[in-house]
Amino acid sequence: MGEPEPVDLIHLADADGDRCIVRVTGRYKPGILTGHDTLRADVLVSTSFLDARLELYLLQRDLSAWEHELEGLVPGGNAGIGGGRGLELGLRLNEDQSVCVTINDPDRLSTFFWIRPHDDWIQDHRVRLDRLQQVWPSEVIETAPWSTSGVQTVGTEYFRRGHRGPSRCLRRRGRPHTHQPDRPTGLADISSSSSVGHSRKTVQSRLRVLSVAEIELAVCSP
Repeated sequence: MGEPEPVDLIHLADADGDRCIVRVTGRYKPGILTGHDTLRADVLVSTSFLDARLELYLLQRDLSAWEHELEGLVPGGNAGIGGGRGLELGLRLNEDQSVCVTINDPDRLSTFFWIRPHDDWIQDHRVRLDRLQQVWPSEVIETAPWSTSGVQTVGTEYFRRGHRGPSRCLRRRGRPHTHQPDRPTGLADISSSSSVGHSRKTVQSRLRVLSVAEIELAVCSP
């Protein structure tokens, strides 16, 4: 059985050719405790002045937050995904039903632009989220956070189809143990162009993507 086809969690486009796509391509590290439920995604942006491909790593809590914000999105409201660990993509629904897209990837790219998607794009994106969760469901389960003996037990059970029983069980004393994704690194290709009085310019950048662990370490260190 081959790898599942990529799923577009976000796909906004308009008649002018502007587009913003978040394309989930798979699990970060399938079968590895700290990376199995982390999903890899490409953020693809194309406008009259910018073409970019950036990397994004999605945790399950990112998907839950996206679902909640999408459900409550009304004109004047905001929804977004990512942020706090690197790339952040935000959407603001305007009164005229156009969408202001903001992208902030620290030290790499910060931009905003407007897209006028089709009228039922919110419902369409609910369906996209459902599809993503069917293709790559959450499969890492933490059980028994505290035992009566005072020893903290974090039991993590990873089930494959046809596999029975837990594959890992960690016991720790003291504060709860939080699993963080390993260090995802990659490249982001950015092309920018301008058609006002100049020939098209293309700039290719090879950029290192900071991991969740690195960013949290930088924030939490004294």
